[in-house]
Amino acid sequence: MSQSTFAVDLMQVNNMLLHATNKSLLLLDEFAKGTLALDGVSLLASALNHFVNKKESSPILFVSTHYTEVFELKLVPINNPFIQYWTMDAITNMVNVVSNIQVEFQPVSNDEAASSSATKAGEDTSLQESNIEKQELNLVCLYKLSKGKSLPSYGQIIAKTAGIPVEVVKRAEAVQQKMSKNEPIFRMEMDDKNNQYKEKCQRVVDQFFGLDFNSTSSITAFVEWMKTLE
Repeated sequence: MSQSTFAVDLMQVNNMLLHATNKSLLLLDEFAKGTLALDGVSLLASALNHFVNKKESSPILFVSTHYTEVFELKLVPINNPFIQYWTMDAITNMVNVVSNIQVEFQPVSNDEAASSSATKAGEDTSLQESNIEKQELNLVCLYKLSKGKSLPSYGQIIAKTAGIPVEVVKRAEAVQQKMSKNEPIFRMEMDDKNNQYKEKCQRVVDQFFGLDFNSTSSITAFVEWMKTLE
């Protein structure tokens, strides 16, 4: 029977906790990422403390994690001689980004024109190009391991670099800012096109959960139906 990544992680860590000696070399890569962050942080911190308490009889353990709460909340000893903190170096700086946009100018009445020297009376609505400059955070990964701890993970920048659509990254940034300030997060407003897409997605979900996974013909029919969707 197949098992989830989290189940496999638990079995492997359980084997480490039960059988590791001071002659063991253990590699713990992103342990407990397959569950809620609260559970994951707790499990990771408890496992690390188990090994730290062994002191001289502890195995050599290399841990990589994005659970910075482990040391932010001091869930493991910070200045323990048996623990060393290392991080991958990166350089961040603000860069100017020039975006070419189209600006729409609306016609104004003669009265408005009299009080404004910027717009001529009777001017037709037109689109003119304008270069708008804004600042964005730039990230340069140095691929160098140095002593210390890193708090930010720069996930949004990495996502943008990986080609994730800009509107998705911007929404993620907005949600992240709201969460960091403990402010309410509002649903995105959906236009007619997005509503149609949402309805299509719902049809796919309904069809999927109605599948008979013991029937090859049912699965084949579902795949062929998916191909008909625009």
